[in-house]
Amino acid sequence: MTNKVYCNLTLVGGDFSRSEYGIAMPKQWIYKKYLDVIILSLRESGVLDDLKRKWFEGNICQQSFSSDTSTSINIIAMTGLLLTFSGISILSLVLHA
Repeated sequence: MTNKVYCNLTLVGGDFSRSEYGIAMPKQWIYKKYLDVIILSLRESGVLDDLKRKWFEGNICQQSFSSDTSTSINIIAMTGLLLTFSGISILSLVLHA
């Protein structure tokens, strides 16, 4: 999982790494065969498996925090958000009137 690097991330929901993926491209795209060959060679050489292992499997983080604890945001940290929201609200009311 990505919490190898970012230890505070938690996977929520089902494991999506076992599903199939698709790449959107225009019909009759001239590079389609080239892309297919590259993806197939990455799969055969094991690069895709290495990337999957790197980002979606295992956990090497040291658990330095308890999962029962949480940090709260105090009012000082929310002041910027509150001022921004208030300013945009006032501006939208002035422009609407």
